[in-house]
Amino acid sequence: MKQVVTRNFDGIAHLSFVCGPGGGVEIVNLPWLDFTGLTTGESVGEGWRCALHADDLDRFEHRWNEVIARGESGEVEACLRRHDGGFAAAIFHIMPLFEASGGVRQWHVSTTFGKTLSSCDDAALGVPRELTHGQLRTIIDAIPILAWSTAKDGPGEYLNKRWLDYTGLSQQEAIGYGWRTIIHPDDLGPLSKYWLGMMRTGSAGEFEARMRRFDGQFRWFLFRGAPLLDSTGAVLKWFGVNIDINDRKEAEAALRRTEAGLSRANQLATLGELTASIAHEINQPLAALVSNAEAGLQWLDREKPNLAGARQALQRIVRDGSDVGEIVKRLRALFRRAAPATAEHRLEELVAEVLKLLEHETTRRGVFVDVALGGGLPTVLCDRLQIQQVILNLMVNALDALDAAAEERTIRVFPLQDGDHSVGLSIRDYGSGVQDPSRLFETFFTTKEKGLGMGLAISRSIVEAHGGHLWLETTDGPGSTFCFRLPIQQALAAQ
Repeated sequence: MKQVVTRNFDGIAHLSFVCGPGGGVEIVNLPWLDFTGLTTGESVGEGWRCALHADDLDRFEHRWNEVIARGESGEVEACLRRHDGGFAAAIFHIMPLFEASGGVRQWHVSTTFGKTLSSCDDAALGVPRELTHGQLRTIIDAIPILAWSTAKDGPGEYLNKRWLDYTGLSQQEAIGYGWRTIIHPDDLGPLSKYWLGMMRTGSAGEFEARMRRFDGQFRWFLFRGAPLLDSTGAVLKWFGVNIDINDRKEAEAALRRTEAGLSRANQLATLGELTASIAHEINQPLAALVSNAEAGLQWLDREKPNLAGARQALQRIVRDGSDVGEIVKRLRALFRRAAPATAEHRLEELVAEVLKLLEHETTRRGVFVDVALGGGLPTVLCDRLQIQQVILNLMVNALDALDAAAEERTIRVFPLQDGDHSVGLSIRDYGSGVQDPSRLFETFFTTKEKGLGMGLAISRSIVEAHGGHLWLETTDGPGSTFCFRLPIQQALAAQ
């Protein structure tokens, strides 16, 4: 096509030009020539791109080629140089004109300008005239944080030098959707889903995911993004930062391992103490049982069995067996009477701390915890750590129950209050349910493969030591509901 400027095309107020099917400029209008100061010969083909800011050129070409390759309308932003050497933020609106066969015959491009934060006009940015676009880019590259921007529909437009240095990617490799290549495969799907949700709602957000460093190591980052809006509230583009939180994540993981180890050590210590007590207390009765059994056998092994003697031996065995049972009951009662270190606490605060501790586990297992406690519950006089141990044990049991294949992976926590006398919690899961309710609170009884059978027994002991009660509630439908009540502070003060 002849490289001329038509009169009708010159009458278009916007800076406009026409491109061939491959994207090369064939016609430019007079407003374009007047604004840029270029000649027609300098503008046709690929020459017009010399009017783009050098810092935007790679990103612009990537987005431009992407639109041309798709054969669909699109927009590309860049800083465009004026005839006086200044720059302004331009939006290039690209629209295809099709042949009857469906192929692209020409591309019509018009350019508009916007006074946005992406503007290259220093006055529009609200910064001193002496601070140029290049200087601003230098500042953004130098700040000690990974920063980025994307187009309003998601493709990356700019990554600062810190981002590129960390990942080892070039700007050309990272823009568009190239940044996805450095996201951990396990995190890419959830991150992309969250990002699409942000774009759909036009709201700011944050998400944690792992990014690959230039040496191949993955580290945890907090992705924070926020939209830039125009006067009507429409999204113009997105700006964001990636904050390294790997040390914090490792510290949290170490804390969880420590807490799990302490919980396990506490269980083992309790079991060890109980075993030692039982061994000490029942050693003599068991020895007497053996002696009486041997004596009974001797009475029966005589040529003429001494039935009276054997009967007496059996009676002593029964007596000694009863003594052993009484000793076990007494030891359990002694265990329940451990005096807690009490202070005033609110159950909703204790629950919140436990749920914070379990946050990683509930997320990993895909379980939603519905807490309907609200506020204003009466205070209870309790040992904070012991009651949290009870709540933690009941929550972990609920999580384990949901592992069996529950359709509704939800745990519901509700308050229980009996006037001015007691307050407590109801914790319900929708899991596999309880197999043997009659033995549920027996020490050492467990249905878990690696369980010790101590959790519920210890929990009930703790609650009863506080003057409360722990029980299994009858539940309609799947799952199980555990409840406990504690005397409220006013009731204790009145006693």
